[in-house]
Amino acid sequence: MIPLFRLIVATLIAAPLAAFAADDPGLRKGDPARWDEPIVTPAQRYESSVKEARNALADAIKECRTVAERKACEAEARAQHQRDVAEAKKARETTR
Repeated sequence: MIPLFRLIVATLIAAPLAAFAADDPGLRKGDPARWDEPIVTPAQRYESSVKEARNALADAIKECRTVAERKACEAEARAQHQRDVAEAKKARETTR
């Protein structure tokens, strides 16, 4: 009887603690909280687009290291980056 009583008491204590821990964003795995923040202003959209372009350039240059025509690949990656940034600037200007 006493072990059953201890089990019930332990469950009653642990259940609210587990629920509280699940609500703590610091304990959750997965996406960072900043990814859930909406992009609302034109400046935020521009910054996000430029950051995506920068990361795409880095990925492309990393992939260029594995091809035989590395210089041409990197040149195309940089040209695409310039087009992406120019498009982001154009979008920012049209929303002002």
